[in-house]
Amino acid sequence: MYRYFIFLLAMVMATNTFAAGDKHRSKPREQSSASERRADRERSRTCLDRVRGLGTQWIGEQGALDAAKKDWMERVRYYHGETFLDLSHAADFVKRCGRVSIGEVAGQVLYRCEIEARPCKGSFESLDAQK
Repeated sequence: MYRYFIFLLAMVMATNTFAAGDKHRSKPREQSSASERRADRERSRTCLDRVRGLGTQWIGEQGALDAAKKDWMERVRYYHGETFLDLSHAADFVKRCGRVSIGEVAGQVLYRCEIEARPCKGSFESLDAQK
């Protein structure tokens, strides 16, 4: 009787282990194009409300734009954390730059830029994609 009980218990345990392994087995992925995978990532990414960044005045528009981007990244990091910091993942990026100096200072014109964008969390990418 004791042997029969041990045998029955071993059979139940083996069946449950086999069923649990089946449950976690990954399903084969369907073939899809790169644009379809990119669209899926766009739909699944997490974006927040708009954040405004206002830069300091600079000689030249590119320096002013860089200052505005730096301000935007500082605000995003402070309020939302480093996960949303990368501006290349942001959505709805808009900028506005304009001249702020009345005259020229040593032959240079000063500009200030303002940007707005929705910070988004970057998605994970497989290591195979980098090769």
